[in-house]
Amino acid sequence: MPVVLHDKIKLRNLEDANEFRRTAPEILDKEGAARFLGVSVRSLVENLDAKSIPHKALGQVLIFSRDALVEWVKHIDS
Repeated sequence: MPVVLHDKIKLRNLEDANEFRRTAPEILDKEGAARFLGVSVRSLVENLDAKSIPHKALGQVLIFSRDALVEWVKHIDS
C-alpha cells in the first residue's frame, strides 16, 4: 500500500475515532467502550479486572459509563 494512501486511511480512522469519542452515548456496551478507548474488545475484556476498568455487569451484559472511562483514563499510571 502506498504510504500516502496508508496515511490517509490512518488519518480517517483517527478522525472517525475522535468523532465517536465526541458523540458517544453516556452508557456504552463493551464494543462501544473498546472503540471509545481505542482498543480491541478482546483487550478490553481481558483487562477488566487487572486494570480496574470501571464497569457494571447487568446479568451477562457489561456496561460502561463514558464519564467514568474518561476519569479512569486521566488517572492511569504512565
